[in-house]
Amino acid sequence: MARPLLVSESAAEEGDGLAVVMLWLALAVVWVLGLVGRKRFFFRFTRIDAAVLAVVALHMAAGIRGALVGHPRPAVNMIWEWVGLGMAFVLTRQVIDKACYLRAVAGVMIALAVGLAGFGVYQYAYELPATRAEYRRQPQKVLQEAGLDIAADPALRKKFEDRLNSPEPIATFALTNSLAGFLAPWLMVLVGIGIAGGTEGGRQSPAARRIGKLGMALSAALVAGCLILTMSRSAYLATGLGLVVLAGAALRSWRRRWPLAAGVGVVVVLAAAAVATGGVDASVFTQAGRSLAVRLHYWRATLAMIADHPWLGVGPGNFQAQYTRYKLPQAVEEVAEPHNFILEVWATAGTPAVIALAAVLGQLAGVMLAAAKRLTNGTDPCAAPVSPIANEQACTGRPFFALAGGLLGYPLGILAGWTTSAPPSVAGILLAMVLAAGAMAGLWPWVVHGRVPLWLPALALGVLLMNLLAAGGMGFPGVAGSLWLLVALGASLAENATRAGQAGAAPLEAQRAWPQPVAWALLAGALGAIVACYGTAYRPVLECRAVMEAARRQPELSESLLLRAARADPLSSRPWESLAALRFQTWSRHADATAAEAFEQATQAMLHRAPWASALWLATADRYLEVFLRTAQKKWLEESLEAYRQAAELYPANPIAQARWALACKTAGDEAGFRQHAGEALRLDALAEPAGPRLPDELRIAVQRTNSEGG
Repeated sequence: MARPLLVSESAAEEGDGLAVVMLWLALAVVWVLGLVGRKRFFFRFTRIDAAVLAVVALHMAAGIRGALVGHPRPAVNMIWEWVGLGMAFVLTRQVIDKACYLRAVAGVMIALAVGLAGFGVYQYAYELPATRAEYRRQPQKVLQEAGLDIAADPALRKKFEDRLNSPEPIATFALTNSLAGFLAPWLMVLVGIGIAGGTEGGRQSPAARRIGKLGMALSAALVAGCLILTMSRSAYLATGLGLVVLAGAALRSWRRRWPLAAGVGVVVVLAAAAVATGGVDASVFTQAGRSLAVRLHYWRATLAMIADHPWLGVGPGNFQAQYTRYKLPQAVEEVAEPHNFILEVWATAGTPAVIALAAVLGQLAGVMLAAAKRLTNGTDPCAAPVSPIANEQACTGRPFFALAGGLLGYPLGILAGWTTSAPPSVAGILLAMVLAAGAMAGLWPWVVHGRVPLWLPALALGVLLMNLLAAGGMGFPGVAGSLWLLVALGASLAENATRAGQAGAAPLEAQRAWPQPVAWALLAGALGAIVACYGTAYRPVLECRAVMEAARRQPELSESLLLRAARADPLSSRPWESLAALRFQTWSRHADATAAEAFEQATQAMLHRAPWASALWLATADRYLEVFLRTAQKKWLEESLEAYRQAAELYPANPIAQARWALACKTAGDEAGFRQHAGEALRLDALAEPAGPRLPDELRIAVQRTNSEGG
């Protein structure tokens, strides 16, 4: 539950979220310890579980290959993120064995969505305007507090200002599409409960029922309002289609029609208010065609990548580094994922992983349809039994601990956030916690005595998948976690409902009993995973980040601290990137052979750990060329030309790489090479969009002037 409280879009590069992975592994150890004392134990394992674990295993295999041939640190970080997702799925399948537990988990996630929606509205109404005002007064202070080194990378300032001036809320995410992707499925669950998931048995007074319904309506309005503010077209479409399905379910019963009418009215009012106050811009709709065209650029490039890497992909965490090799000249962004979950899995983990994912969804659809068929006997599928555990009274009251644990996730999120590169706003998290507590209180009667329509997890999953078709995010744990949780809840609900519908069926526990040695093997595996995650990811990432931050604050000790950071995390290129820049500055001041050798050593170490990073090859080429111009040693010119070649091959659509390569060829006396690359640079510059990679005026003029002089 705490994972969406931490930024997840930087999980690969920064290792944000490894603390949550460690917690999942620790929870697995605790759970397995409860099994080792039994002679036999129940462990739910079906074809759905096998397919999910196959998806995880294939991503791990692709990540190992990516670490060996590509960028090791992002690959290893994502291997563990996938392990964390797999562990969360497995534990959910084992622990959620009663209907009220399932409702408790759903209630916690709904409350989390309500809390993050409130955080998003708070951002939109107060936090972002206040930060913009502060930035206008003291830009340097705000940049420093954000940890941005503008001197090292001036482009960071523009990115920061663009984000600051954007009105869309992001809550704890880095992208507004990610927030929308998280909110949409849980809004479906919340609305579905309101329409078809009431409490049974008349155990509440009419006044209490009215208060509960009012609380659910306010929660849904808050989530819907924040979703509207995100201006995510894909989430709008997915949510709209989901609401159409819910409307179809509601219209089958007169009793359900008034909540539908009220919900439609609330959405209309919220949308009108958002448009009237400027929360939603008309460009959301007028630029939809352009947005689709941009995604088609991403998808064409990704398909070319898949054609070159069909079996294991490029590896989780390595997509962005490889994407530049296939990026079209007219595409604007160097994206971290292709904005399509199918292509993302295919490109990062290969064809077998896509097949395994299809098997997961196919198996889930099969068990849910089979359960609905057995339990409805051809009647309304929306009326399928919703309390599939026969002894429902046995767990009354226990869901309180699940809800209380959900609230504990918020301070846990604050603590874990301190281990990330972008800690969440404490005020925002506390606000989310208060709102979530209110939502949980309103949901409590439903959690204890309510119903979960059999089709509801499938509908929420469908909404999420439809959003991911155009927004992507399978590699973002804060978004993907909801997908695997919905798969687990849907599978458990369908399987238990099927068992309840079979007369004389034996309990599930009696069907899948495992001997004690298996428990010991699971314990050994869980302990080994904790040790491996700590040693290969958690400790090195955190120690390296802390030491590099110390180097930033103590420039006089930068060299020694950066070397210490490099030793702390042997897989990361970050310390070597800073060391290469620092040693080049040192060489620029002294221009001696010792400094040049140290600079080259750091550069080679950097490129060894980031061999697909076109930007690093380009920076290296520029530095080598400057060394040649000052020393006249031919070796540096040759290495510069080779580095320019690598930069251009890794990013063929970048006119800047072609232009600088052209000027280096001119310096080397290669007129044919100069004309070839100068012409290509000007061609790419003409094709590029205004927001894409364009030649700076000085570089364009230099290429054109030199070209005309040569002609």
